[in-house]
Amino acid sequence: MIPESVSPLLRPAIDLMAGNRFIYWIVVIGSSAVSAIIIKTLLNWLRHWLRKREKISLIIEQVIDLIDKTDLLALVFIFIYIWGEPNTRFLEIIMISALTYQVGKWGLSFIRNWNQRFFAQLLQKDAASAATINLLGTVAQGAFIVVITLIALSEVGVDIQALLTGLGVGGIAVALAAQNILGDLLASFSIILDRPFTVGDQISIGPDTGTVEYIGIKTTRLRSPNGEQIIFSNRDMLNSRIRNHRRMRRRRIEYKLSVARSTPMDKVTRVPEWIRESAKRTEKLEFDRCHIKQATENTYDFELVVWIDSSALAALPEQQEQLLVEAARILSENGVELRALQLQ
Repeated sequence: MIPESVSPLLRPAIDLMAGNRFIYWIVVIGSSAVSAIIIKTLLNWLRHWLRKREKISLIIEQVIDLIDKTDLLALVFIFIYIWGEPNTRFLEIIMISALTYQVGKWGLSFIRNWNQRFFAQLLQKDAASAATINLLGTVAQGAFIVVITLIALSEVGVDIQALLTGLGVGGIAVALAAQNILGDLLASFSIILDRPFTVGDQISIGPDTGTVEYIGIKTTRLRSPNGEQIIFSNRDMLNSRIRNHRRMRRRRIEYKLSVARSTPMDKVTRVPEWIRESAKRTEKLEFDRCHIKQATENTYDFELVVWIDSSALAALPEQQEQLLVEAARILSENGVELRALQLQ
């Protein structure tokens, strides 16, 4: 029924809309689109104004990001509910769906931004804590999606209790069918909580060696010294023997040192003493022992053991080069021919 207060000039238009549903919905959708565009324009202006500020706080950065994540189409559907016929079930479902989508978009963006911010800060201080924050952020996003979806379903009239009961029964079947995935998921929690290694550690698993780049829900990724990326499932990693080189305070290295068989015996007996002197002149290297191991047809072979004050494999060639140069120099000065110095 048309109110008496309506102007006589508008009465024909209202009568036409009331009698023609197609024109009515065209007007509602058009009005909603115009309203959504106006709101989106005002939000963009606000974002532009905030970005011009000299000092942008974390809260302002979050507000700017929420404005960026405001969806124009979701605003259109919300205004359709506002301008459309009241108490219409179809419009209520549209509004709830649009509102759920928009709130979900805001919420996921908020969680992702704070997770990335804390992850970047902790990565510089504590790589293990950073990995924990990263995993918790992923879990929080999943939990948020589940919560808002259940709320939306409850608002549209779905029996949540029956749904959860059905999901519980179905979850058992899914768990049985996805044992490998669940095993990797639980293994990722074990890696993050127990911390056998963290991002940045150099580890060896069987014949593979690399630096940990990423610890995910299903896989862990290493970067090998040759540059290729090595990907392990988390469950396979925990079932393997892991050597964490970064946690070594120093590295024990064994060398085979050979001198010419023509070397006089009095000089052969002094080789360990000279090698000790050459080791002292090598940086970050500690002499342990040097003993003659065997005599072959062409050489006297010594077993040389040293300690390198570095856990990084990349430092090994440099230390070996310095030791070789010093050993060759001091043995040459004493008239001894060095035939070989190689890793055992």
